Amino acid sequence: MIARRTTEPAAEPVTLAEAKLHLRVDHSDEDTYITGLITAARLMCEQRTGKTLISSGWTAYADAFEDEMVLPNPSGTAVASITYVDVNGTTQTLDSSAYRVDMVSDPARIKPVTEWPETDDRMNAVVVVYTAGYANAGAVPMPLKQWCLLAIGDMYENRTASDRPIGTANASASVPHAFVDNLLAAYRVAAL
Repeated sequence: MIARRTTEPAAEPVTLAEAKLHLRVDHSDEDTYITGLITAARLMCEQRTGKTLISSGWTAYADAFEDEMVLPNPSGTAVASITYVDVNGTTQTLDSSAYRVDMVSDPARIKPVTEWPETDDRMNAVVVVYTAGYANAGAVPMPLKQWCLLAIGDMYENRTASDRPIGTANASASVPHAFVDNLLAAYRVAAL
């Protein structure tokens, strides 16, 4: 399955005030810039963990039903709909009573109650619309927020490209590289 974000989160896991406190910035001259760094840090954290941090809409596509469908970018909260193109080429909406959703597992899984219907032989014949992410910034685990703050600080201090990954401690920093990486370790989604 591949997935595309269809709605952006209503908030970020780190507020502008939290970022400015972390950066020790007490003016508003760079608020727009810092706000952009917050979004960039969230996106990097999501990419490195394979998780969605703040509740947002997603649409996943598959060429056919799989025995167990695994939703990309987990921390799933709800499946809104599953549509598919049947063997006659007609788009159908699957009744929610025909499948079970496991949002406890990470990544979230979907299984049929009995069997999946047959689909037309075409690309993206199955479409799953769902919501993924923690409900709000307060629900985001603190290590993920701390990683975002360190990444924001790194990007704020180093405004030009370098040869080291963003969000990792630099040679002169007091936070070891392994510590920064390990903030994400417990939250990474295992390779599927």
